[in-house]
Amino acid sequence: MQKELHCFCFVLASIVVVVYGAPNTTEPYSHHSELDLHGQMKLYWNVNGSYITLELHGNTTGWIGMGFSPNGAMTGADMFVGWVASGTAYITDRHGVGNTFPPKDTEQNVELLSGFECDGWTVVKFKRQLAGCESGSDFTITADTIKVIYAYGNTDPTGSDIVGSNYHSTNRGARSLIFLNNGGASTQTITNALTYDMLNVQFPLPQKKTFYSCKVFQLPRLTKKHHIIKFEALVQKGHELNVHHIIVYACTGNITSVQRVGESVECYSANMPLDFYSCNSVVVGWA
Repeated sequence: MQKELHCFCFVLASIVVVVYGAPNTTEPYSHHSELDLHGQMKLYWNVNGSYITLELHGNTTGWIGMGFSPNGAMTGADMFVGWVASGTAYITDRHGVGNTFPPKDTEQNVELLSGFECDGWTVVKFKRQLAGCESGSDFTITADTIKVIYAYGNTDPTGSDIVGSNYHSTNRGARSLIFLNNGGASTQTITNALTYDMLNVQFPLPQKKTFYSCKVFQLPRLTKKHHIIKFEALVQKGHELNVHHIIVYACTGNITSVQRVGESVECYSANMPLDFYSCNSVVVGWA
């Protein structure tokens, strides 16, 4: 088991980023997600029988891509890269062989439905089977949680396909999504669920109109996979007018200053500990 400290940063406010000019979807979708924290990459999908229709929006006039990954990395990922050049849309089926340029699959098990550019955004709509058709290259979409990776480039390919020089640089990321419904909410009573409260107790209210409070928590160590099935805000009675946002972030990497666990500090300030900057993956939010 790795020895790094897995913890959460608890923030009593949030910064809302609004992205203007995003195009509308080509059809109503029952599911959607923003893949990155700033709304630069958006994914919409519908499931029809044994097929899934995906519509990817990227805030770029270059190429956009996404993929299903076994662990959030490129190696072993099933990828789709598309772009629109001179009014014509393209989509390619690729696979990851490491942190390098992903080659095309021998079989192109993806069907382009449409694509266009609008107000600086690129939209590519395509569909594929839920089942992985090509062994070793295609990913089977199940009802389990799936790691989705994404990336985009600032320019279109100059030839008929992307090449290694069409590098995405830092325009990439990953997040976890559930693509298939589980049949609706269960009425089963769960008796063995674990509950963990993250509380910012005895916090003196500053004499400021807006104050961002950060606190790091160390979660209990678990020996097998668990799922978050519920979250709720715990606001002390009488304090409802003071609490505006609560956001729980996951921290990555090795949190070296263990003594910071349980300490409340002001977020986004010169005195904010550097370790807190590794806590930037949103888990849940409330307002």
